[in-house]
Amino acid sequence: MTIFSTNVRQDTFTINSGQLTFVPRGYWHDIENIGNEEAKFVIVYNNEKPEDLGISGSVGSMSARV
Repeated sequence: MTIFSTNVRQDTFTINSGQLTFVPRGYWHDIENIGNEEAKFVIVYNNEKPEDLGISGSVGSMSARV
């Protein structure tokens, strides 16, 4: 998993079975299965109308400079 913070920092780490991680509100993140088995995640939002933006939907909201 990689979490991209607001100060251009990125933290990349491995999440093992049974572990929990937290992504602060507004931080971009990427989850990639690097194992040989199927990965399943339980994702919890603290918003009654959560949004899941894929990369194609996200690119349109970026400025031309990005």
